Amino acid sequence: MEAVKEKDNYIMHAKYDEHFKLLTDSELGRLIRDVNNYVINGVLPQYSDNDRVINMAFSFMKATIDIEKKNYIEKCKTNKRNGQKGGAPKGNKNAAKKQPNGYENNPEQPNGYENNPIDNDIDIENDIDIDIENDIDIKNKKSVCDKSARAKEFYCHLGSDYKSESCFYCMKKQICPNKESTEFRLNHRNETFDEWNKRHEDYREQLIEDLKSRGKDPDIELIDYDWLNEDNDID
Repeated sequence: MEAVKEKDNYIMHAKYDEHFKLLTDSELGRLIRDVNNYVINGVLPQYSDNDRVINMAFSFMKATIDIEKKNYIEKCKTNKRNGQKGGAPKGNKNAAKKQPNGYENNPEQPNGYENNPIDNDIDIENDIDIDIENDIDIKNKKSVCDKSARAKEFYCHLGSDYKSESCFYCMKKQICPNKESTEFRLNHRNETFDEWNKRHEDYREQLIEDLKSRGKDPDIELIDYDWLNEDNDID
């Protein structure tokens, strides 16, 4: 099977500006070079204890880049499988679109029916259900922690677009039923959540003090993401 082409670009999201504001011009230039090197060559930068702020910014960007790359690869694989099967799966909205056949006016679909009310009704119902569910979550400021642990796309009240486990705030406040999920236990075999939390609390306090000593006003909510420093964990 032909390998999926590597994603060699990334999106510069506006939300990154919250971290950029904490950096000097020199640190910002270094950060962009480090991010580009990671995207192109897969090389992780080595930061010292004095680089806590730039480390936080890089970890934030890396988490988003990794998620978007994973989604891109999955989408490419899905499109490739659909192409090998002769198009989009049956019931997919795109499958019902008119294909070029040499005639300008041909409203009929390949199955001989002008419309497919069953599929359309299902699609509309699903869209409505999803919209209502999302609206309820956003209005109630609920995180995905209140949903099934098998959910693929999460809404986090701290602003994360996608999380593979509960957000740090919910775990810290012990309001998440999945605080020690299967994924958490696999990634942290030698410590409990309380032990892991203590290490990150200590790191968090060091980071806040470092920002304050530089005359910066740290955004506590941005710091309170467990995945900001996950890849550069404290020994």
